[in-house]
Amino acid sequence: MAYALTGSPRFLRASYGGSSLDLSLSRSALLAASLLLFAANTRHGLAIQPDSTRYMGISPVPYDAPVYHWLLTGGLSLDISLSAAATAIALLTLVANVLLIHGLVLRGSGDWRVAAVGAGLATLAPQFVGLHASAMSEAPFLSFLLLSIWCALSYLQSFRRTDLVLSAVLLGVASLTRFTAPARSRNRGSHTPRQAPRSP
Repeated sequence: MAYALTGSPRFLRASYGGSSLDLSLSRSALLAASLLLFAANTRHGLAIQPDSTRYMGISPVPYDAPVYHWLLTGGLSLDISLSAAATAIALLTLVANVLLIHGLVLRGSGDWRVAAVGAGLATLAPQFVGLHASAMSEAPFLSFLLLSIWCALSYLQSFRRTDLVLSAVLLGVASLTRFTAPARSRNRGSHTPRQAPRSP
């Protein structure tokens, strides 16, 4: 429990059960494997889904959450194409998410081997690889969410109000990155109003 609340680099170096070389090599191997899978899955470009065109602003249907749209279209002012911006965002969020997942498992377990296996199971899963190989909002949403969790853990360690504020702000940005709402019923058209109880 004490380890999960600790984010000090000195504490990590002294307590994860191995040398700094072990940690660096395992983290580098995980990053290399993730980047190779990314390159293999995007050799013909990122997957473009129907929702991708909404975030790119080339669909008559508007987007649901604005942050990913802002990230994509912000590059246009720098003469960066939408496809290049989407690829850069996917690559940056892949690296960030791999490092954040590895770091969070390391903070929780205190063992570099558990962190390597746990992060490997998460980041090499087909679902994780697929969402980073698509021009969709899931990858940046995950980045902001993981950063929010990291700051929340840092607050529990140090009780610095700045960490708590950062966690709340990042959680809000995550909510603006991917639309969140209760699931809608699939049988909306066949909804039958509740009948009043019969009188005895």
